[in-house]
Formats: sequence, C-alpha cells, structure tokens
Amino acid sequence: TYLIVAGPNRWPTWDEMCQIKQQYFDPEEPVVQYEQHTGDLTGYSADCPACNGTLACMPKYNVYKNGVTTFSDKEYGNVNIVATSKKVPCGSIIKYNDKYAIVLDRGVLGYDVDLLVESEAYAIQHVGRSEITYEIIRSGW
Repeated sequence: TYLIVAGPNRWPTWDEMCQIKQQYFDPEEPVVQYEQHTGDLTGYSADCPACNGTLACMPKYNVYKNGVTTFSDKEYGNVNIVATSKKVPCGSIIKYNDKYAIVLDRGVLGYDVDLLVESEAYAIQHVGRSEITYEIIRSGW
C-alpha cells in the first residue's frame, strides 16, 4: 500500500501518522515516512572552468580523472551523483522523477539539486533548469 500524506503548510505529526497507519495498514505492514522537498534541478560537469573533479563529500573520488557521473552504492546500485546544500547530508539517496541519486557534492543553495553530467553542453541541452519535488530515501551514509 502506498499513501501520501501532507498538508498545505506542514507535515503530519508522529501521532497523526500513527493514526493513519492504524486506519489504512495491517498491523504487520511496515510504514516509512520520507522527507520531501521542492527545488530547482540543474546540471553541472566536472570540466567546468572552476571545477577540479573532486567531490565535497568524497574528496578522493575524482570524477574528472575517472570520467564518471554515477556512483555504485551498496544498497541502491548505480546511482547518479548530485550536489546539494548542507541541508541534505552527504551520502543521502534522493528519488526524483523515478530516478535515484546520491549526494556526494556541495555548491547549491536551499533544496536545489545539481546533477553531475558529462559536459556543460549536455547540462545546458538536456538538463536545463526545472522545478522538481524529491524524496530523501536515505538520510546520510
């Protein structure tokens, strides 16, 4: 069973979530509450003029030298690499538009997400700027 619960100005309290679980789920069914945010999705690349290929959350993992834009996560497999602000912990897994990504870099504000892609040209042509809503599936490592 999948149920989304949110009000216009706030998330439900724990007590409210417990009442919803009792009403809609069997006692043995697990219920998970994901944090959800809205921000702008943009693209960036390791070959930009101010970039050196290192990631803020994993400085020894050089995406420029290795030519990668993804990361092999033990739990979620091969996922895209994104940059966020410090509001989303390093190692967090986010889900947006039915895609999974891991936070391994910094450099954006608020709840925006910057997707690592192969080149600046690809970022401009294929990613652009759009508003997305994403869920934090795993918070941190």
